[in-house]
Amino acid sequence: MSAHVFMITVDVDDEALAEWNSGSDRNGGPFPEDYSNWSAHDLLSRSIDYEIIDPGGCELSYLGQAPEPSS
Repeated sequence: MSAHVFMITVDVDDEALAEWNSGSDRNGGPFPEDYSNWSAHDLLSRSIDYEIIDPGGCELSYLGQAPEPSS
């Protein structure tokens, strides 16, 4: 298995994110407001399901194979 690096650029609907956070208990738990705490699942599944991002408006760039960790 090898690691690869992708950059995903998304437009976030700030109102939808704020609305989701205000009702997060009803929606199944917290959705991090701090993007640095988002997981791939947050970005690629939950945020699309809750219409926080539009997958059609995303840009995906392949940056190459990740460098091997030095030992």
